Amino acid sequence: IKFGEGYEQRLPDGINNSLLKFDLNFNGRPLHEATAIIHFLKVRGGAESFIFTPYAPFGKTKLFKCPNFNVNFEFFNNYAISANFEEAVN
Repeated sequence: IKFGEGYEQRLPDGINNSLLKFDLNFNGRPLHEATAIIHFLKVRGGAESFIFTPYAPFGKTKLFKCPNFNVNFEFFNNYAISANFEEAVN
């Protein structure tokens, strides 16, 4: 909310206003690991949540979902997967 003379008031929007989001990279993965990661993410279809423990200082285990991910073939038996993890509210 903006008031006159440059004053403004900021409030969080909604009850779940500070959900965690992570952009994760799984680089240098051999075919069998890349296949397992891709299968895990595809089966959940971006909607089903799963348990994930983020890195420090966010190290508390929570439910997350992965709405999108990307796979790149780097060279023989070397894949890079980038994924967006978002904290789930269910």
